[in-house]
Amino acid sequence: TAFYAVYMDYGDGPVYIGLYTVVEEIDDTVLDAQFDDDDGNLYKPEGTGAAFQAGTFDEASFEKKTNEDEADFSDILALFNALHDDTRISDPATWRANLEAVFDVDTFIHWLAVNTVIQNWDTYGAMAHNYYLYNDPTTGLLTWIPWDNNEALTSSGGSGRRSNGNGIDLSTVADNWPLISYLMGDPVYKELYDSYVEDTVANVFVPEEMAERYTTLHELIAPYVTGEATGAADPQLTSETSFEQSLQTLINHVRSRYDLAMTYLGQD
Repeated sequence: TAFYAVYMDYGDGPVYIGLYTVVEEIDDTVLDAQFDDDDGNLYKPEGTGAAFQAGTFDEASFEKKTNEDEADFSDILALFNALHDDTRISDPATWRANLEAVFDVDTFIHWLAVNTVIQNWDTYGAMAHNYYLYNDPTTGLLTWIPWDNNEALTSSGGSGRRSNGNGIDLSTVADNWPLISYLMGDPVYKELYDSYVEDTVANVFVPEEMAERYTTLHELIAPYVTGEATGAADPQLTSETSFEQSLQTLINHVRSRYDLAMTYLGQD
């Protein structure tokens, strides 16, 4: 992502219309930049099937962004079947092996740990959308790609939305989100999740380092929000006071989530 000061010329010269965040499109440059092979199936799930509850698969919930003319959803069906196989209870080692044969479990659990620590109100576990799945031809695995994180890094979300990460232990996530509840019910995967939570707070979501980063970015965009650099304030700005206070709010949120994670790790 990057910040851009955007101007619009309606015929009488450029008019500042605000500071925008530009986000790289997954089906444009991300596949090319992040994967060795960009010819695999890319899905943008949304809807009933996107929660991955048993028996809910439908093609409409898995919009294809690549290979659209090929009506092949066998990779998604394979994930459904592996996830809900009875061996989850009767033979967990076989269940894990079969799941890992179709799904990049490590990447998903790593994302889950980071996403939970930072808190996100519009994500899998609360809403059945805002992720992509890419069948990487190099590995043959469906890989989780997070998307639309504008309601992360905050202590409250939009109307009707509930964070899946209020508790770091994810104990409030019900079985209607089986990619979380089933994996976190497995001791091997739970141990991996815990290791990624620990790594996140030790190396990434460190309060002092995040405060420095937030301050740097705040100072970078401030002239374009308040109007110092543009001659006009961002039209979305309600008050300079609220903008200035937002920095401390973000810093406080990091400390709060960090403390919760440390408490969780100490009790686990």
